[in-house]
Formats: sequence, structure tokens, C-alpha cells
Amino acid sequence: MRIPSNQKRAMYLASLIAAALLTSPASAQQQQDADEQQEGPDEIFEILVTAPSVEVQEPRTPWGGGSRVSMSQTVSFEDLNLDTTSGRNELEERVSETANEICLLLADRYPGTITQVPRCTQQAIDDAMSQVQAAVEAH
Repeated sequence: MRIPSNQKRAMYLASLIAAALLTSPASAQQQQDADEQQEGPDEIFEILVTAPSVEVQEPRTPWGGGSRVSMSQTVSFEDLNLDTTSGRNELEERVSETANEICLLLADRYPGTITQVPRCTQQAIDDAMSQVQAAVEAH
């Protein structure tokens, strides 16, 4: 049986379209993977500052006892040049101010839970400094 040339042409075009559709997603994924390797991992420009957790007695939970609460806030440093002393000092200052703010807020929201705001602040700063050091080393 002989296939007319118009049908041959149509089948040939259909096979080309099918091949293009089947290889395009793979090619796009390969290109995306190559682009990501060239760019490297996404950089993070935030430090998470977290106040130490405190036990809250009121309201009591149904099973007795209180619950532990804490507060966290991010500190952005996308606008800072961590290769400079002033940039590193500014980041440390932002972390310190944020630690103090969240400890004051925690003490205000849960009276009697934090008796030493400076101690809370220092612990939050100390905990965040490993992130600060990692950010500095990454730049």
C-alpha cells in the first residue's frame, strides 16, 4: 500500500512536533540546573534573633502546667557590606537592638516571666552570633 506524499509530510511533521514536545522539558530542566550551578546557592541576608523561651503559667493548659513561649524576629543585612568593619559592626548593632526589643516585648506580654531583660538580651545575642559569624565568613 502506497502512502500519499501529503500524508507522509503530515506524519513527518507530527513526529517532529512530538519529538520537540518530548525533549523541551528535559532541555529546559538541564538549562535551569546549569544556571543554578553557575549562580551558586541562594544567599541568605537575614539573621534570626530568638529570645530564650520562658514558661507561662496562665492560662494553664488542660493537662496542667504552663507552656513555654519565645519570640523571634529577623534582622536583614542585605544592604550591608560585610567585607567592611563598619558593615559587620552595623549588623552586630542590629542584632543587639533586635534582641533587646524582643526581650522587652516578651517581658511586657508575659509579666513576671523575665526578671532580667539584660540577661535575656545577652542570651539572644549570643545565640544569634553564630549566624552572624557564618554570614561574615560567607562574604
